[in-house]
Amino acid sequence: MKLKHPVCLSLFGGCLLVLSVAATAETPPPAKSNDKPADKPAVPTPAAAPGQAKATPAKSPVTAPPETKNEAKAASKDGDGKPGPLKVKAGPMEVRISLDAVLVAEEKTEISVAPNEWADLTVLEAMPHGSVVKKGDLLVTLDLVKLDETIDALKRARPSAELDLQMAGQEFTALSKSTPMALAAARRSKMQAEQDLAWYEDKGKPSDEKDVAESVKNYEDYLSYAQEELNQLEKMYKADDLTEETEEIVLKRARADVERAKWRLEVGRLNAERQLNTSIPREHTAYRDAAEREEIAWRKSEAVLPDTLKKKERELAELNKQFELAGKKIADLEADRKQLEVRAPHDGVVYYGAAVRGSWAGAALLEKKLVPGGKLLAREVFMTVVNPSKLGLQASIGETERNRLRRDVILTGEIKAMPEAMMTAKLKQIGPVPYGNNTFDAFFSIEKTDAEGLYPGMTCKLGYEAFRSEKALTVPREALRRADNGTRYVLLGNGEKREVKTGVFGDKVVEIVSGLKEGDEILQP
Repeated sequence: MKLKHPVCLSLFGGCLLVLSVAATAETPPPAKSNDKPADKPAVPTPAAAPGQAKATPAKSPVTAPPETKNEAKAASKDGDGKPGPLKVKAGPMEVRISLDAVLVAEEKTEISVAPNEWADLTVLEAMPHGSVVKKGDLLVTLDLVKLDETIDALKRARPSAELDLQMAGQEFTALSKSTPMALAAARRSKMQAEQDLAWYEDKGKPSDEKDVAESVKNYEDYLSYAQEELNQLEKMYKADDLTEETEEIVLKRARADVERAKWRLEVGRLNAERQLNTSIPREHTAYRDAAEREEIAWRKSEAVLPDTLKKKERELAELNKQFELAGKKIADLEADRKQLEVRAPHDGVVYYGAAVRGSWAGAALLEKKLVPGGKLLAREVFMTVVNPSKLGLQASIGETERNRLRRDVILTGEIKAMPEAMMTAKLKQIGPVPYGNNTFDAFFSIEKTDAEGLYPGMTCKLGYEAFRSEKALTVPREALRRADNGTRYVLLGNGEKREVKTGVFGDKVVEIVSGLKEGDEILQP
């Protein structure tokens, strides 16, 4: 009986993998029983890629030669309800791979902008999807008015910033020289005030106090002398024969001197009292205050002047840094200005979005952005310029197919839009690491084709006969068992274990290279 089981696998990127395996197996005539044949094992369906619907396994028609139809009922049960033995028979076996592939550009350039400073990427106009462009053609026109205004404002502010920097440098230079001088002057003033206070307390104050005392004594002595002179005159004039008039004049003058001496003594004592109680203490306080003020000024200078110099140095460094940053910003904005004139890097066709595993990801969203007023993002690939003259094929394949494809194999292709066209392809590379849905990217070169007008994104089917034999000895896969040492074996009809060597694995059956011969009977699980 000939069994054909095509299995549809939904693969990432819209690629569909179909495997078909045909095999024959001979079974003895079923026992006469009312039992129905056992249900056939379900074909597992691989998980669909994210965002894709799960493919439903296709039901293939069963065809077999008339002489093997009764033998093909391998799942029939005997009278005890157990599966009957299966007679091994050689027959045709075919494993064919069918892939849904997509045309991809081997020469392409993704278009994005990555400005260093400017963030406003407002679209004014964009080349439509599918436009044919030449190298240097403008792909997208962005609104650069505000960018130009910003660059102009920064350039106009540049001279003033340079003058500020120069003035700050001059101030720092002057302060660097004056600070040590100011510190030395503060130290000298402090020392001089301390010396003045010490001298006054040691010499000046005692001298002032002594001077006051001597002044009062002088007034007292002067009064004493004047009084004594008056007393002597009065005695003398009483004893001599001078005229009355002359006597009176001399005595009057002497008496006036005594009165003046008394007054001077009184005033002197008042002045002495004020000097001793007020003036001298005030002067002493003034010396102490001056010394204390100079002490404070010196400490302040020691603390503040070096910090002021450091602050001025930092301000100068900050101004210099800001000046350099402003210059860099102008340079970056001017570089952004050039970069934001988005032009085609080479001849080709414009596609919206970026190619991801053969499909143009985000094309619908970018179509809404690439309109007047639309906003692009920095480093976002919004276009791809492809060279349609250099195309290849890409498909997503499962783990089994990854091992069945060989680089020397030529696959035949049928372009969906041009079924009459001829195409052959050759495997170039298979990605070493699977994606989340356990599929691998496979890349093919187009060897021959007579199709014209091919573009990336168009789909086609690739076919490849992985195995074919007219007399393959096969057994059902579920009849194959594995021993603890890793070898494979089957159970013969009498229960004996028979080690076998396997060949090609199909979906339902596996080729037996050695260990069995045609006509052997094996047990099914």
